[in-house]
Amino acid sequence: MDLKAWELREPRPRGTRYSESSGALYLPDRWSGSSWSPIPFVQAEAEVWVRPSTAACFPLHSIGAAELYARAANLVTPIVKQYKIEGERRDMLADRLWWAALMLFRAGHSVRTSIDAFVDHAKYMPGRSASLSSDENDAIERLALLAAGAVVRAATLWAAEVK
Repeated sequence: MDLKAWELREPRPRGTRYSESSGALYLPDRWSGSSWSPIPFVQAEAEVWVRPSTAACFPLHSIGAAELYARAANLVTPIVKQYKIEGERRDMLADRLWWAALMLFRAGHSVRTSIDAFVDHAKYMPGRSASLSSDENDAIERLALLAAGAVVRAATLWAAEVK
């Protein structure tokens, strides 16, 4: 995964606000006036990607979920080092990677349809907790998005290895 830091590009839609304290971008929307989005760690999180061929399928063995996790974890390791994601946050990222790998992996199914189902349901995002500050909720969701993106990218790269 490319380690180039994400940059806030200009121009932005009118009404956009950036909160440095929470690391979130508040974007105008059609329903509530604005919605927030945690900023990506790296540019690769915000880039277009190519879905794999429908011919590539996950292995039938359930251990494939652990393989997908390992591949995704290897993708984020340089980001963890670069951004000094340590301690509880590193553990939280590892948990989110495993959760995303479990949700995406479907033994024997097409990698592409598994990715589509994963993306369509968006259950990889944690719920916001009333007991945590807004900044803490934003940080957790930022890690969840990194994990989800890494698992999708890992599955896509794995599928590309199929000859």
